[in-house]
Amino acid sequence: MIDTDIGEDLDDLLMLSVALNSPEFEILAVTTVDGDTDARSRIARRMTAAYGQGHIPVCAGYRRSMPQDNSPIEPGLSITQGAVAPTEEGLPPACGLDAADLIAKIAADRPGEVSLINVGAMTNTGQALVKHPETAKNLKAIVFPAVLAEMGTERFIDWNFWYDPVAAAVVARSDANWILVSWSICKGLGPDMEQARQIAGMGLETTDLITLAIAEWRKNKPEVKPDTTPHGADLKALAYLLGEADVTTTRGRAEVTVAPRGKGADLRVVEDSEGPHTLAWSLAPERAEQLHELFVQRLMSPPYAKA
Repeated sequence: MIDTDIGEDLDDLLMLSVALNSPEFEILAVTTVDGDTDARSRIARRMTAAYGQGHIPVCAGYRRSMPQDNSPIEPGLSITQGAVAPTEEGLPPACGLDAADLIAKIAADRPGEVSLINVGAMTNTGQALVKHPETAKNLKAIVFPAVLAEMGTERFIDWNFWYDPVAAAVVARSDANWILVSWSICKGLGPDMEQARQIAGMGLETTDLITLAIAEWRKNKPEVKPDTTPHGADLKALAYLLGEADVTTTRGRAEVTVAPRGKGADLRVVEDSEGPHTLAWSLAPERAEQLHELFVQRLMSPPYAKA
């Protein structure tokens, strides 16, 4: 399962594209999180349809971080890649289940088999574990791309953690197999400028969608320059799953502290041979290069024919 805030940074869309076009993965569901989850759901459904997998349930998940409710967001709030799927026209129908219920149901149907790739705020995951505690043990793993940076003997994490630290605390204190995948694994996994131009020239429905998303990302993200290389940070989740034997890992403990009334949070990650979490630190350079070539090839290729 893939839980994503697709439609903002580009790496979510690249990761979903590669996952959908990789026979190594069976995608069972996509849930969207944070803000305009309906708009994010439209993008994800347009992607699944383009790859011939419109049957995959795509659920618009929680708009607000825990412990807030799921009330509608403020009118006019937009995402940078909204033009990829601005309306429902031609899209597969959205899944009507609550995101937490969908995650729990799929995990219960196939206990110990399903990994949840969490590449957005952890709200949907946290809600699933609170509403359905058995999900923690039913999931094979929760794979969370993270920024792990050494600072003395301690290591810290940020990015998506900060969007919902309460949900991260729920995951950290659950019985789930939580895998934190370091930034160092993702270096160079996305397409470079020349490869982005090659993708634009392929003329496939899928590559046209990727090219449109790149253009919208550059246009609507103020900090992105016209010549900025599309980054593929979230591809490190797939790199871990495909290259697990070549990834350096240690056991560790992620300790989450959330201040009262949401005034700040901290997550400290330390190595601990008896710790409940897996810290994935680095990928063998030759394997990283192989995966870079594989991911770009998958982005350029026509959708593979499912057996």
